[in-house]
Amino acid sequence: MQRTSQQRVLLLVKLYRHMLHEDFQNIVLPSAVKMLKRNPEIVLESVGILLNSVNLDLSKYAVEIISVALPQARHADEGRRVGALAIIRRVSQKSSNPDALEAMFNAVKSVIGDLFLIILLFWESLKEWNGKESCNEERME
Repeated sequence: MQRTSQQRVLLLVKLYRHMLHEDFQNIVLPSAVKMLKRNPEIVLESVGILLNSVNLDLSKYAVEIISVALPQARHADEGRRVGALAIIRRVSQKSSNPDALEAMFNAVKSVIGDLFLIILLFWESLKEWNGKESCNEERME
């Protein structure tokens, strides 16, 4: 049974590599987004394989895909987090438009919210503390 599933995936990967933007936009993307909203735990891996396999610039679709995957990146289940982050990584790697990358960053920032600021402040205070520690060590020597 497992071998059959792997064979199907390989066949689909070959099909995905020849997909056109029109087919992706009109057929595949709406279905993928719909399924990610309804049953993300079932389709995260499949959507990741799809996005990894297509030879398309995903800039046009980046915000739509990321906005559906981001809530899963904060899920309690590690499998969902890993799957969602893989999707986000693949979309960002396959996007060449700087405006799309900025929009993705803003989408991530809006979901993360204040957590980003907290991490940034913690990082700055840690750098400052390490600087003070190195000064204290130099005085002792």
